[in-house]
Amino acid sequence: MSTLRQMQEEGWRITLHCTASADRLCAHSWTPSFDQLIQYLGPDTDLVVDRSGLQRFRCERCGSRGVTVIVHPPDEIEHRAYGGHANGRQPLTYDQALAAEMERRRQMRLYGLKTNAEVAAESRERLKRERRAQKSDSGLIGPVSPYLKGRVPKR
Repeated sequence: MSTLRQMQEEGWRITLHCTASADRLCAHSWTPSFDQLIQYLGPDTDLVVDRSGLQRFRCERCGSRGVTVIVHPPDEIEHRAYGGHANGRQPLTYDQALAAEMERRRQMRLYGLKTNAEVAAESRERLKRERRAQKSDSGLIGPVSPYLKGRVPKR
């Protein structure tokens, strides 16, 4: 990779993503300017080799110091499906990319693999079932009281 100054001259972009801990669900992302990054980290910083300076950044939304860096190539570099870069092939059309994605999903079903969305939906359903089971095992006899906990009805 290049230094921050070289990346700025070539037209690269950097996005920082908040990786807050499990008790905070933030998922905030922001794109700092290269001038900011050069001011904080120095013009000769190589983010691949040294990421220690990124511990200084805080999420604007939740204040977490956990940061993941994604480096985006310049717009002149052609993006092709499945990660091919400037390999001499023509870029895929929308229909070709859609057909390739449908084939990938068919192969996943064939081998019994699940997409991230399917795994997440199953996890949500499992959590709902567990919560319902906990509520029904409360040991109460009869219906649940309509009054809030700790609040005595007025007479």
